[in-house]
Amino acid sequence: EYEIDNDRFLRVTRADASFIAEVLPIPKTRSLEVVGGQIDRNAPSLFAAMDEAGEAIDLSIGLAGIFSGEIDFNTEVQPGDRFELLVEKQYR
Repeated sequence: EYEIDNDRFLRVTRADASFIAEVLPIPKTRSLEVVGGQIDRNAPSLFAAMDEAGEAIDLSIGLAGIFSGEIDFNTEVQPGDRFELLVEKQYR
C-alpha cells in the first residue's frame, strides 16, 4: 500500500500472473469537539491561546477570518477574554 495523499491510498495486489491496482479512500472517523481557551499572560493572543489548547494555526486563522469584520484580533483582545467553538475533527 502507498499513501497518495491525505484522502487516498494505492493498493496493489497480485492476482495469478498479473497485478490489480486500486485507489481507495483512507477510512476516517469524525467527531464534534469543543475547543476553547483564554487570553492571558502565557497566551497573549488568539494564536497563542489556540496553540496552548493544542490546536493547529489553521483553526486560529479560520476563526480570525470569520470574525474579521467584528474583532481585530491583533489589537482588541484583552487578558481574560475567552473563546469556545464547536469543531468537527477527522481522525484516521
